[in-house]
Amino acid sequence: IPVATHTPYQPPHELHNMITSEEWTKICSLHYKTDTINGQLWHIPVFSSEIKEMEGSTIQLKGYLIPIQAGKYQQHFLISVLPFDKCYYCGKAPGVPEMVEVEMNSPIHYTDRVITVSGILQLNELDEEHYALRLVGTEYIEVK
Repeated sequence: IPVATHTPYQPPHELHNMITSEEWTKICSLHYKTDTINGQLWHIPVFSSEIKEMEGSTIQLKGYLIPIQAGKYQQHFLISVLPFDKCYYCGKAPGVPEMVEVEMNSPIHYTDRVITVSGILQLNELDEEHYALRLVGTEYIEVK
């Protein structure tokens, strides 16, 4: 599971950029434990009961598109509560924002503006090719 192994003290993020919602509040309850499996150190997600209740449900998330690969169009990306330049991994700001892996049914044009997507939440405990929380069968929601 991709996760920072040695994240130092995390100062509060700039809250004026942070997306908040009931869904993100539940997602923020995710934490990790470390364990040794077949001689390798793993960071294993621990899903709260609130997250487990959402598994298999269609949820809507508003957030910022964080690309996994460069490109004008994005079909597989992360969605975050903070914009790209505030992302610990991407923009090198301190702290790790909450992120969910998204697999769209159709590609969408990259934007640095807030987007809304709707998909089925999957929980991933041990597949190191994917993030702990995934939205699959995802559609872009046009905000008017």
